Amino acid sequence: MFNVLFWIVWLLIGLLLAALFSAIVLPRLLLEMKASLHPIADRGIGKFNLKNGISVLYEPSRSERKYLRCYQLFRRGDRSVSFMGCWNRAVFTARYTLLCFNSLGRPIAFYRVCESFIDGRYYTRTVTLPHATAFVSLSLERIDGKKFKRAFSPSPFYLIWLTLFLVSLAGLIGFLFFLAIHFSEGAFQTASALPIGSILTALSFGIVFLPLAVVGARMLILLIKDRLPFQSDLCAKPVFRRAKEKMQGLISPVRAMFGGAYDLCRKAIYRCMNAWSRVKQTFGRVPRGSKKVRRGAR
Repeated sequence: MFNVLFWIVWLLIGLLLAALFSAIVLPRLLLEMKASLHPIADRGIGKFNLKNGISVLYEPSRSERKYLRCYQLFRRGDRSVSFMGCWNRAVFTARYTLLCFNSLGRPIAFYRVCESFIDGRYYTRTVTLPHATAFVSLSLERIDGKKFKRAFSPSPFYLIWLTLFLVSLAGLIGFLFFLAIHFSEGAFQTASALPIGSILTALSFGIVFLPLAVVGARMLILLIKDRLPFQSDLCAKPVFRRAKEKMQGLISPVRAMFGGAYDLCRKAIYRCMNAWSRVKQTFGRVPRGSKKVRRGAR
């Protein structure tokens, strides 16, 4: 009995460490990946002093300006920060993301906002942001059923953050697998016949190297496509178009098989990032005694 209790406590401590790692490290790496995936095309065009704070007016990127004319960040005297946008035309359903940055240019929070039943109003709903938000990067995902796809132009740091994220994810899954195997062996005295080393190696390879190979190949193709002089070389476009069609034909069965699971995982990741941002925002409201921290967040 004592042996079983010991292994149960050991398992709970391991699960607690895994949960802390998942809640602290993985969201941080996801934020850095989102920040390095697309260049920031928003620009500030005005600053206004209000009765109880200040307001900064921004313009989104040129492609998104067709639907969203501008947006404002309000910073009130109580250090609260909120976002509100102005549509360029009547909109009925919308989905967009907000990536928040601090004064040092580091990402601190991510929000995926879904608005339904807008009924043609010209303003978005007000979104409360973390107190340390200095500016945001807005990205439209879907407007009235029309899907927006931003240009894939990651910085060189994207591969670094992606590698760190995949290695961390592989390590977390391997650690949970290690916990499960050793708990069953220690608590129930059942020796496992599974080749644990081979399984962990295969999991690590699949989690780390396969996504890196796909992303690296995509970046290489885009780099070659940008470098080729399409204005003078008329043969290059048909070649790339045929290659793209063949690639899509090969990927279509895989997408049809795993597309639903991919969408569910993507939604789950976004919801986790939203929840993590809300928790961080809530703890950020706790008064701080350091004058240096207050000055940096103002």
